[in-house]
Formats: sequence, structure tokens, C-alpha cells
Amino acid sequence: MIARILPELEWPRIADTGCRVDMRWQRTAKAGFVVSVEQWTQIIALAFVFRTADDQNRVDGLWIAPAYRGRMTVLRPLHRAIKYALGRLGASTVPTDAAVWMTRPERRTHGVKL
Repeated sequence: MIARILPELEWPRIADTGCRVDMRWQRTAKAGFVVSVEQWTQIIALAFVFRTADDQNRVDGLWIAPAYRGRMTVLRPLHRAIKYALGRLGASTVPTDAAVWMTRPERRTHGVKL
């Protein structure tokens, strides 16, 4: 299992997960990253880490594949990758209001499909 910042060239792979995401954060964010956890070549977890126009750091759209939910083997590397991405944005802590939509597809990041 590997956790990393997903390069923008690989963002189309997100559609293969079935995760419904809203990339509107790109239009309003000063800077941001897509963080992924991958098992072999399959994305099994995602989070969007960005700095808003009013200089607040956000973690949004956290998604974990159903077969991997509740497993610390996924949560630990995802948390480390989120902290790393936030560090690249200049943050020292993970925001406490990180949004999580994992069980109801219609609520996942506003329900907009890639």
C-alpha cells in the first residue's frame, strides 16, 4: 500500500473508483493536492487538501473504498499523506472540520461525477 500526492496527470484515474467528486475546489483554491492511497494499481482512498481564498486549510471529500473502510492499514497512510500535503501548504495541524462522506454516495463532495 502506498500513499502519495496524486499528480494532476493521474486525476482521471479517480473516475475508475466510482467515487463522486466535485473538483470545484480547484477554481477557488490558492493551492491544493489530491492525496491517494493505492493498493497495487487501484486507488482505495482519496482526500482533497487545499488552501481556500481566505487562507484556511481544508481537507474535503475524504473517500475510502467500501472494502477498506474501518481498516487502520488504510487510515494511517491516508492520515500521513494528508499531514504531508497540509505541510506543503504551510499548515502545522489537520483541520478539525475535515469533511467525510464515505457511506452515502449522494452526499460525497456534492454528488458531481467526474
